[in-house]
Amino acid sequence: MQLIVEFPVDAEQYLSQGLAQNVPPPETCPHCQTRATLEALGYYQRNVTGSKSTVLRLSIRRFRCNACGKTASILPAFAQPYRLIHNCVIHRFFCGQKNGADVMPWRALLRRYWRKFGSWFSRADPVLRKSFGHATQSRSPERWWEDAGTSRCGRDSARLVVTKT
Repeated sequence: MQLIVEFPVDAEQYLSQGLAQNVPPPETCPHCQTRATLEALGYYQRNVTGSKSTVLRLSIRRFRCNACGKTASILPAFAQPYRLIHNCVIHRFFCGQKNGADVMPWRALLRRYWRKFGSWFSRADPVLRKSFGHATQSRSPERWWEDAGTSRCGRDSARLVVTKT
C-alpha cells in the first residue's frame, strides 16, 4: 500500500537532501491498524519528472508490519502513484497550460493521463458526492478539475490522500 505524504520540498530537493533515508514509519499499520509495529524494510526505485524535462530516480521507503506482515511505502505527494510526471506539471496541463517548458516534452503522455481521468471520472464522481455529502458544480471532468483547485471538493480530495509530515 502506498501512503501519500506531503514533504515541504520538490522532487529535486527530496533527492539531493536524501530525505528517503529519514522517513519515519507510520504510527499505525494501514492494513491491520496495529500501533508501533512498522519497521524499515528497504527501498524501491521509481522515476518522476524534474525541472527542465529531466527524469529523476527516487528511492521510496518501504516498511513491513510485524503484526500482519504486509508492507506500506511512503510516496511523496509531488509524485502521482504509478505515473511518471510530477503533480505540478499534471495540474498545469489539466488547467489548460499546455505550452509551458515543463509541459511540452510530456504532452503526449499528459493527454493519455487526461483521457484516463475522463474515463475514471464517471465512476469517481458519485463516490465523492456520497462520501462528502455535497455535489460538484458540474458533472464534467473539466469543471471538476477547475473546482478542485479552490473548492471544497479539492480540499476534501487532498484530505483523503495526503498526510503532512
